Amino acid sequence: MAPGKNIVALLPDNGLLTLGKNHPSNRVDSQYFRMSGTSMAAPIVTGAAALLLQDDPTLTPDQVKYRLMATANKNWPGYKAATAGAAIWISTRQ
Repeated sequence: MAPGKNIVALLPDNGLLTLGKNHPSNRVDSQYFRMSGTSMAAPIVTGAAALLLQDDPTLTPDQVKYRLMATANKNWPGYKAATAGAAIWISTRQ
């Protein structure tokens, strides 16, 4: 599971011209912007994959994927099995 809803991230300088202008209600302040979706979850998963590969560079892509999916945390307050994505897949395969 990777959080991807209401993630606050740094707003790039050029973001003031596009995102900040087109979606002013998503601005947190002059430097931060709130977004949701895979664009926000992907960097979190990428970071987790990088940590796995730093620890064991011999892991294959399938092994990285399995480890990420097998260790998905289903105990956080916003977790819903119907919308969780990968956590559903791994739990039905065991």
